[in-house]
Amino acid sequence: MSDNALSMLAANVRRLQRENRRWRRAATVVLLMAVAAAFSGGLRPGMIVAQEASSVKDPGDPLAVYQQLRTAALEALDLVDKSVKLGAPGPDPAGRVAGWSFRLISADIYLITSNSAVRTSDPEIYLSWAKGPPDPRAVRAFSEHLARMKLWEDRFRPLARDRQFSALDFLEIQSRRIQAEGMLARELHRPKAD
Repeated sequence: MSDNALSMLAANVRRLQRENRRWRRAATVVLLMAVAAAFSGGLRPGMIVAQEASSVKDPGDPLAVYQQLRTAALEALDLVDKSVKLGAPGPDPAGRVAGWSFRLISADIYLITSNSAVRTSDPEIYLSWAKGPPDPRAVRAFSEHLARMKLWEDRFRPLARDRQFSALDFLEIQSRRIQAEGMLARELHRPKAD
């Protein structure tokens, strides 16, 4: 091969390499944008319409409001669970789990107390005035809350051990599990009715 042919061939190879790099960069940017849009909900245009359609028609109906809160909490916990399983838990997954689980137990407590003299969504208020034998619905709600806290504690333990999850966040989950154990114990050992 002549020097001229070799230099033309080398120029073509360099041009193809540049184009290949550009296409790889463009594909990476498109992929990152698609992932960001998927996690932000941007690829689900019907999501906003569904949320608007599910809003409570009569804000004066507390049962409907707390049922909606319960549904939203279950959906949020499911989304956090899916994001962790995908390996992209997002910021402060421990706080999100604890917050949404507490909203769920609060909604459950209101739904349990809705026909009683003292209506509340606060588990501490409920436990402070509840007397007599344990309410099976409350035992179930507190047990489910405790099971969720144990599940997330077990899920985050290896990450905390490998220092991929902060010790403070892990202590947050542990303290929520201990708090859930205390609430269940208090429900199971209520004071006797007067």
